[in-house]
Amino acid sequence: MIFPHLGKKVKGRLCPDTVARILIYTLLQTMAHSSESRVRDPWPLVLVAVGLALRLAPWRAVFRGGQVFFIDPDDYYHLRRMMTAAADFPRLPSFDAYLGFPSGFHCNWPPLYDWSVGLLTLIAGLGHPGLRLSQTVAAFVPPIAGAATLWLFYRVASRILERRAALWALAIAAALPMPAFYTALGRPDHHCVENLWFLLALLPILFVLERSDKEPSRWSILWTAALLAAGVLSWIGSVMFSAILSLFGISEFVSRRGPSRTLLWLGAVLQLQAVVVAPFCLTSRWGAAGAVDFDAPSLFHPLFLGIAGLWMICGHFQRTGKSNRYAWLSLGIAGFASVYLVYKSVSSMALFAGAPLPVFQAATEMQPFLRPFGRWSLDYAQAYFGPALWLLAPIAWLFASGSKSSSRRLVLIWAGVTAALALWQTRYAHHFAFPAALLLGFGADWAVRRLGSKGVPRIQAWGLTAGASLLLLRPALTNSAGLALSNPQELTADADLIETCDWLRARTPATRSLWREEGAPEYGVYAMHDLGGPIAAIAQRPAAAANMHVMREHILDSSAFFFMDSAEQAYAFLRERGFRYLVLNDIVHNGVLPMEAGRLHVPGLEAGPSEGGLALAPHFWDLVYLRLYVHDGALDKHGAKPVAPVGHMRLVHEGPTQSSGVRRFKVFEVVAGVEVKGRCAAGVVEASVPVRTDQGRDFIYRTFAPCEGRGFSLNLPYAGSYSIVSARGRKSLAVSEDEVSAGIKRALSFE
Repeated sequence: MIFPHLGKKVKGRLCPDTVARILIYTLLQTMAHSSESRVRDPWPLVLVAVGLALRLAPWRAVFRGGQVFFIDPDDYYHLRRMMTAAADFPRLPSFDAYLGFPSGFHCNWPPLYDWSVGLLTLIAGLGHPGLRLSQTVAAFVPPIAGAATLWLFYRVASRILERRAALWALAIAAALPMPAFYTALGRPDHHCVENLWFLLALLPILFVLERSDKEPSRWSILWTAALLAAGVLSWIGSVMFSAILSLFGISEFVSRRGPSRTLLWLGAVLQLQAVVVAPFCLTSRWGAAGAVDFDAPSLFHPLFLGIAGLWMICGHFQRTGKSNRYAWLSLGIAGFASVYLVYKSVSSMALFAGAPLPVFQAATEMQPFLRPFGRWSLDYAQAYFGPALWLLAPIAWLFASGSKSSSRRLVLIWAGVTAALALWQTRYAHHFAFPAALLLGFGADWAVRRLGSKGVPRIQAWGLTAGASLLLLRPALTNSAGLALSNPQELTADADLIETCDWLRARTPATRSLWREEGAPEYGVYAMHDLGGPIAAIAQRPAAAANMHVMREHILDSSAFFFMDSAEQAYAFLRERGFRYLVLNDIVHNGVLPMEAGRLHVPGLEAGPSEGGLALAPHFWDLVYLRLYVHDGALDKHGAKPVAPVGHMRLVHEGPTQSSGVRRFKVFEVVAGVEVKGRCAAGVVEASVPVRTDQGRDFIYRTFAPCEGRGFSLNLPYAGSYSIVSARGRKSLAVSEDEVSAGIKRALSFE
């Protein structure tokens, strides 16, 4: 038994811990039985187990306080899609009314990954998976996928390198931080399976390369195409792996003088892959519109795969000397289709390459590898690979000069393409880490051999090489250790955010179309876009936006409210869009507000952290957001500049903890409020009512209105007994919940 405290049953159903034990135990047993010499050679399984242990290291951060926490905001929208798949299995529509409210959202993520995990939760929950069980199953998928990826990596490496070099490569891959971070417990993003599908496909590819003198079987073509297609149907960017194979095919054409069946085999694989992914791409929103979009399922992907496969077949015909009319026809089609693809896709590729959205310039994984946040820096290089990164070029030269085999050339192309992509966006270092580990493993074994040739005893040679490897990889290994040593509260999603989402799910009216189409939801929850995933998945309420490249307009809309200084404008903005609740948190001290101001070209909104409060210029207090978040929407006369009240919005929930003297999360309800109008003398009319929050905090909500033309108008968003004061005296006014919700008009005179 892997975890002795696991193995309970609750009311006849498997509890989440039991599910974890079964999944991990099954994985390790499968690996053990797949090795023919597991008794004589236990090291691959041992190293995979070490890698799995590293990926399970965030346990105390993910499972704490009776909750399940995820590491990245995107994980929560994956959870939303997984639960949607389980609730209406086997359907998983791409359109979701619970994101991009009120218009909804056409998800550009392919369905296979979320659909598969949804099926797992359905099985684990015996047909009725709950939220916590779904979270638990989803949390364990990445480390299991990571361990399986390591095992496949060893199988691939052992086909290219000798056993000792493959073990070195496996040990390095198991400990490198980028693969560990993307396959860590509690990070159920689709990125966790990307390398897995490619490595699965590499095994039959290497088998074909090893037996180039024999006719490849049709089953090998079908199997490889299906695996590569599964990668694209899990993450649309996995077409990059097919591009790697296409470049390898070009290298085969250039390097070989005679016929090569590899070209024909690769061409068939790529074309069959195009056939498999075409139905999904062509029926998507983008494909149906005829778009050729790199970053969404569209005509781009089947066209690219089909064209690449056709070029491979043309290369095969040229090498065999078959210049019949079919060969010339294939060449003409390939050339014309290539020009068309480049012409139609260049604009979308340029847009994505430049910057998908300025908001993502604050995301670490979207930064260029050697130029994070616009400045040249080696910080990421050190953190993810250590000084070992700079040895890759000479090791690659040794690797290439030692053998001219096709498999080694494939590894070099794999490393080159993923390294180039990593220089553009750091997240691709996750893919680069595996060919880099393979090269470093080769280099370590070469060092052992060189030391042995100099007369150094074998044990000493291994010890010296291991010590040098630890020294070269030390920054990266220290970074990996952060999975276990980081503060749990800093590693995963904010506990107050999840508490707020739980409150919304339990204390607000349910909305329709939660899992299947039932009509437009009755209302939405407005918040900054980085909170959209948890709101849609945990609160199970429609959210304004989330951090997705294709949600450009929704993201802009989810920021607009935070820069409004007119309470009436803000109320009209939320009411017209159908938002009933508003979730606010501190976006000043973390730099989000100034960043968003720059993105929206709002001048003069610089802010910095300050102990004991918010360090803001006086004009910041004109923003409705800050008047609500810091002052609960109430009139405040104590500062150098009075803070105006906000009507139509009342505080209905606040989180249990605070930062800089303010509750970290607050939920406001958008209400019509009681409209009090009447006659008065000169001056102002001020209304106040005591309010107690659900956390037991007491404050006085105050609002005022000037007497204009001997009349005044007040909006009262809270129920209670108001004290209303003017120059002519004081009056009391009782306001009920029904009156606040209905927007009842009341008359009151001070004349």
